[in-house]
Amino acid sequence: MKFLETLPIALALLVMPTVTFAESTLRFRGRVEPSRTVIVANHVKGVVQELRFSGGEHVTAGDLLALIDPRDFEIAVRAARAALAEAEAALRLADDDARRQAELLARATGSRVAALRAEVARDAAVAERDRRLAELDAANLALRRARVHAPISGTISLPLVTEGAFVEAKAGTALAEIVTLDPVRVAYEVSYAERSQALAMAEVGTPTELFERIELTLTLPSGRDYPHVGRPLAESAAIDPETGTITVWGLFPNPGRTLVPFLEVSVTASLRVESDR
Repeated sequence: MKFLETLPIALALLVMPTVTFAESTLRFRGRVEPSRTVIVANHVKGVVQELRFSGGEHVTAGDLLALIDPRDFEIAVRAARAALAEAEAALRLADDDARRQAELLARATGSRVAALRAEVARDAAVAERDRRLAELDAANLALRRARVHAPISGTISLPLVTEGAFVEAKAGTALAEIVTLDPVRVAYEVSYAERSQALAMAEVGTPTELFERIELTLTLPSGRDYPHVGRPLAESAAIDPETGTITVWGLFPNPGRTLVPFLEVSVTASLRVESDR
């Protein structure tokens, strides 16, 4: 009886498909790029009073990079505060007159026209106060913008201006460039046929699904394998008409700054596919 009881299980094991994994690899030429690039520019015009970086060092988002002579902006703030104080004083007088005219009208000893004029004058005083308040906000904003801060963390370039230079605000002057080098992107070209073949092998319909199954490794110009593994990040929206290829960008950790922009590397893309036997 034991034999008969175990027989269905044994038969099931014999016919159960075995899941195996097949790996397909392709090699491409790649180039290293920063994962992010930002131009540091001024937003107000003036003379560059001080530069707080020399180039090549790591900066953190929010670090003070440059100071534009703030004296004109400080004067503008004081003038805006005085104008606001004057507008607030005028508003208090207009508000007091409007209340007095309203009380006279309520006791039938005042003129409706005078009450209306006083109310309109108060509304105009409110608008003037608000305008002066906006001017003060704008003056304070300009003063804050005289201090140029790093918008992102990364490695900063050499200064693109010198201390004492006059910079315009209309188009902005490039003061420096900040690049993010950890992680870095590696761009490589894939033919449309290779892309279609990989989608079919992985049995997926979109590049996003395909990217989840691909592992990227790098070989450095010295022939040494790069120790960190990457993943595809995105692909270009169109085929390059000259090469007939699509650009794919992979993302790699770069804690030791081994990978630098424009470095030529060899990219190996490994696709793991499940198959039943």
